[in-house]
Amino acid sequence: MTIKWSRLALEDLFEIEMYIFNDNPERALTFIEEFQDKVDSLLDFPMIGVKFSEKYGDSIRELHYQGYTIIYEIMDDMIVILEVFQSKIPRMLKCLK
Repeated sequence: MTIKWSRLALEDLFEIEMYIFNDNPERALTFIEEFQDKVDSLLDFPMIGVKFSEKYGDSIRELHYQGYTIIYEIMDDMIVILEVFQSKIPRMLKCLK
């Protein structure tokens, strides 16, 4: 199994990194490393996240880390990171439109 990042998710992660970088450049780097470790844990435990919605079945799930939500899809041989956003800010998901 592999992990693939959508363009949207990569853009989201970059924005998060830049936001943290503005306050603390060193923390931005360590945060991204920790964040990546959390995402990589999906390789061993793809079902660790909760179902996003009954509408999407078991394949679309969400994982939470340090105030951020990671929306991902489990496919046959791949996990696709669809979108990442700050959990406390409600938003319409772009990835599921």
